Amino acid sequence: MDSAVNTLFSEISPGKLNSEILAETLVIDKLREEVVRRLTQIEKLDLGFWWQDKDLMEMFNSVFKSGCIILPKDPVERLRWIALLCVEMSNTEGFDCGNIVIPLDFLPLEMMVLFEDLYGVDVLESVIEIREKVAEQGWGAVFGS
Repeated sequence: MDSAVNTLFSEISPGKLNSEILAETLVIDKLREEVVRRLTQIEKLDLGFWWQDKDLMEMFNSVFKSGCIILPKDPVERLRWIALLCVEMSNTEGFDCGNIVIPLDFLPLEMMVLFEDLYGVDVLESVIEIREKVAEQGWGAVFGS
């Protein structure tokens, strides 16, 4: 995944590879554990799409605002990056988040169609819809920060 994050996302921080930013974030034990704990709850309670969970999104927003992690400035890329963080943190903690966060959530639009048959048109449209909403309204309007 290291080299892929350098090509699947725009440069997040000048002079620093996206893979370095990802690695720095993944070693924050407390954040990783809390994210996976929240994803476990989302799955257990069947709370819907991961991005609809206020607690999860607020967790990322507050840690970002505190300066502990770096997130993309572009709101759509930020959403995709958080999805990737969820997947990678889950992998590290041994949690299969495949029922909650899927490749469609972090892949660029042009690659999403490769998974249409696997996940279905409804799921694909839901991911596109939240991305369009974030792009049009901005991060703060959609996620409250």
